[in-house]
Amino acid sequence: MYTYYLFTALGPQFQKYLWWKKYLTALQMVQFVLIMVHAFQLLFIDCNYPKAFVWWIGMHAVMFFFLFNEFYQNTYKVQKQKRVAAAAAKKREAELLLLQQQQQQQQLQNGHVANGSANGTLSNGTGNKAADYYVRGDLPAEMELTQRPATNTHTAAQ
Repeated sequence: MYTYYLFTALGPQFQKYLWWKKYLTALQMVQFVLIMVHAFQLLFIDCNYPKAFVWWIGMHAVMFFFLFNEFYQNTYKVQKQKRVAAAAAKKREAELLLLQQQQQQQQLQNGHVANGSANGTLSNGTGNKAADYYVRGDLPAEMELTQRPATNTHTAAQ
């Protein structure tokens, strides 16, 4: 444990040597279980040791075990779940990108182009003008209706 503290205090360049931190935490939890067993055995063996100290030492071991266990779960189990979730999200993103690329490739092979053409022909103004207007969505008749000046009904009635 003190070797871990030494490497931590030496700075970030020694972080690569702290791969065993997870195992140190697990060993400390084993140590606290052993302290609990050692302390609470005095409740069943009469050796004239004060029961208050048995409870004091035993409950400290219980408290530290649960604190270290919570640290272990939050640090190592949650990080693993986050790594797994991130890898799954990255995989889904790659699959979605591949699917989009395949769809675009299939559209190009079928003669469809994403810029508004239909039936495998490019709309460059040389084809059927009525169809070109329809495909692009700018119908001249509709434009004329919306751009005509409104007639004044009061002047027409006079």
